[in-house]
Parts: sequence; C-alpha cells; structure tokens
Amino acid sequence: MASDALVTVAVCHGYPAAATAQSALEAEGVSVTVVGGGFASLDWHMLPALGGIEIRTSAGDAERARARLAGETPPLRESRAFWAAPIRNAATFFLVLYVAGVAVPFWIRRTPATDIVESA
Repeated sequence: MASDALVTVAVCHGYPAAATAQSALEAEGVSVTVVGGGFASLDWHMLPALGGIEIRTSAGDAERARARLAGETPPLRESRAFWAAPIRNAATFFLVLYVAGVAVPFWIRRTPATDIVESA
C-alpha cells in the first residue's frame, strides 16, 4: 500500500462529531479528508443508511490519528457556583433577559385574554 493512499481511521454518525474529529487531527498536524460531510449537511436523515461520515488520513499518519482519536477526554463537570445561591442567580438571569429585551414567559396575565373564541 502506498503511503499516500487514504485510510479510514474513524466513522462518525453526525456532522458535529466529524467536525470535532477533523479539528482534533488537524491540531496534531495530521492532514484529514472528510468523506460524506457535504451529504450529511444536506440529507442528515440518510446518514446511517450511507454508513456515516468517514474520516480519512494518509496511511503514514493512520496510527497517529487513531491514537489521537482514541485518547481519553476529560469528563464534563457541572459548575457548583450556580447552586451556591440559586434564587439570586435565577433572578439575575431573568433580569438580564428582561433588560436585553428577550421575551420571558410569565405565567401571570395582567389583561384578560380577548383572543379566545368559544366554540358552540
């Protein structure tokens, strides 16, 4: 096999996973070719039937790419800062949304609903 032949090192079943894998490999200096990424952005519901998005590298970089993709990622940790003062933080959150002009759902109506039509 020639060293410039492309080898599939991973198959992703979603465009975000493929983009993350491509970015991680390019950060390591491995040249990457994504096969099926364009089709995934157009007809994503057909992706499982087509076998997913293939991440391909040259044969010389295949082992390094597989080792990089098999590496452990640190677990996601939820911040405990919100739960230190939840009422204050929730009130601040809604105040920021209100000042920014974002429509916040309020459950108390100040005016009677006039758009409700009763059916006979």
